[in-house]
Amino acid sequence: MSAIEEKPKYWSFNELKDFYQNTPNNLRGNRLLDILRWARGNGALIVSKNVFPSFGIRGRHGKRIMSVWSPEISHPSMPPGTIYIFINPKTKFGGSLEERDAFLEDLNRLTSLGFGDISDNVAGKNSAKTIDEQTEEEFSSFMEILSRYGYR
Repeated sequence: MSAIEEKPKYWSFNELKDFYQNTPNNLRGNRLLDILRWARGNGALIVSKNVFPSFGIRGRHGKRIMSVWSPEISHPSMPPGTIYIFINPKTKFGGSLEERDAFLEDLNRLTSLGFGDISDNVAGKNSAKTIDEQTEEEFSSFMEILSRYGYR
């Protein structure tokens, strides 16, 4: 497993892949590998500069719609495997309010990640549950939502 840096750095695809492949929580690591590979394969991967392993997902308007946090080590306010969505269309999300609302509604209806209600004044929200707390069906739905709203 890659060592955690003391200073922020850009985490490459290969560093993230190695980190996820060596994660003790196999379910979390495998799901994060699935998301990472999907993002790279669809041109949606945004490398992130961070102390902790993380990456972003580019939405269909070219802006970041979510960040994915590391499997075992994470920001103190975000448990490992947390998904952070950007929901302010003026800053990151990039789509219309209707598209943003449909994206959030899909996430809340088809997964148990638990983003809840939003406010137009909120830049983004952490998931209430981690990616490995999803059932197989919910994770499949999550990947389908990525294919609808992610860059392609």
